[in-house]
Amino acid sequence: MSSSENGFRRPPAEYDANYWSVVALEPELLAAVTDEGGQNPERLILIRKGRGAVHHKGGTLMKPGDDLDQCIVEWLKSNILVDRCFTASRISVDMPMP
Repeated sequence: MSSSENGFRRPPAEYDANYWSVVALEPELLAAVTDEGGQNPERLILIRKGRGAVHHKGGTLMKPGDDLDQCIVEWLKSNILVDRCFTASRISVDMPMP
């Protein structure tokens, strides 16, 4: 089991890989959403899959307005909600994933 599976600190390379996975998924659309102040984030497959609106082998990972959802949606607005993001980062430690 890797350190990330146990909820321990993830290495910078893992954070970088996750960031680039998100950014490279739909770069033009991501740019449009961020340029528009995060409006209509559900245009992004990242949001639709996470909310369960589109099939995802990992299942529904967030609900509109929960900590993970707010962390990502606010990030798209260039507003980091540290407390929400911290809480969302603890989900894999505190709660079993579907």
